[in-house]
Amino acid sequence: MGKRALIILCHFFCAMVLLIAWANTALAESGRFDPVFDEIISHGDQLIVSYEPGKAVKAGNAFSALYFDLFEASGLEFRIGAVDKDMLLNIETQFSRIIGLAIGGKPQGELATAWTELKGSLAQAQALLQKLGKDQGFWSSFIQSFIILLREGIEALLVVSALVLYLRRVGAGDQVYAIWWGCGLALVASAAVAYLIASAAAISGLQREIIEGITLLVASAVLFYISCWLFSKREAERWRGYITAQLDKAVSSGSVMALAVAAFLAVFREGAETALFYQALLAGDGTQANAIYLGFAAAAVTLIVLFFAFRTISFKIPLKPFFTATAVILFAMAVIFSGKGILELQVAGLISRTEIAGGPIVSWLGIFPTWESVGVQVVLLLLVVPGWFIGKRPLAPQG
Repeated sequence: MGKRALIILCHFFCAMVLLIAWANTALAESGRFDPVFDEIISHGDQLIVSYEPGKAVKAGNAFSALYFDLFEASGLEFRIGAVDKDMLLNIETQFSRIIGLAIGGKPQGELATAWTELKGSLAQAQALLQKLGKDQGFWSSFIQSFIILLREGIEALLVVSALVLYLRRVGAGDQVYAIWWGCGLALVASAAVAYLIASAAAISGLQREIIEGITLLVASAVLFYISCWLFSKREAERWRGYITAQLDKAVSSGSVMALAVAAFLAVFREGAETALFYQALLAGDGTQANAIYLGFAAAAVTLIVLFFAFRTISFKIPLKPFFTATAVILFAMAVIFSGKGILELQVAGLISRTEIAGGPIVSWLGIFPTWESVGVQVVLLLLVVPGWFIGKRPLAPQG
């Protein structure tokens, strides 16, 4: 990575610091979410008692309001996500489940069982936040801050690094600017969305879930396409001949645009959420703001080091294994994004939810126990073999 790219990366992280700097005044609760937990539990208990299977739409709307108007609107969602992303995804999955059961007019016993499980998860989250409130100190805040950016940045780093290194490996380093433009535009878009959500609820919880879900699914489709295209060109001799004869055509404006779009979607997906997580963390304990900023800076440096390490290692890998590994990484991200995207749209009520009884939740792989979510991932797995080989057409003869 050259000096220009490093400068852009530094500007990127400085902008993120500025973005979270104003966020510490956006919430006023200072992490005191016990009343919110109590209100969610109280309203949920009442909804279970008064539930009538014959009034499915009304019941579904009531549980949706419990999620969007209390869990999300209070900032509790971001506070939990700031300290334990897996716990947040588990709670979102359980909310999605109970909303689906209510809309489907399922028996009261099924709803009661689902509600009991959700209450248990909420109790765990409440205990975690209470413990953090008691133990909050410099190092606790530093570690939480460090983990947030590192955790959210890894996904974007994998995608952006793979795209940048791909262009450099094929001798198209002068086209890398398109990737950085994609990242920069994503940062601006992330800041705008985060600001709207934090300042005046201009974007409702429902709208945010829809935006996240659609972004994830579009990103999944783009990454799937790019992974197939890369894998089909992985043969070293084929690629060298292709580049020698047709570099300008091979890395055409359309191809570069696809890479830039992939970078934009990867960074945009993480950027707004990262800012909101930091907002929640700062609001939870503004007295440790210095520790939070230092944790952010340490994570930013770590990501840059990882970028350099990935770059160094990748340049030592022969061309065919490099292309294969890059294609696999992008495909894996496509599968993960597709599962998470379906979950977001299920929470928003745009996609139905058919539960897989006893199915596991593996949030870091985007695996959630519904046939809709798993079904999309299975389709990608079934398409990957023909997709990876469909581009292996004979190359034009070199003139």
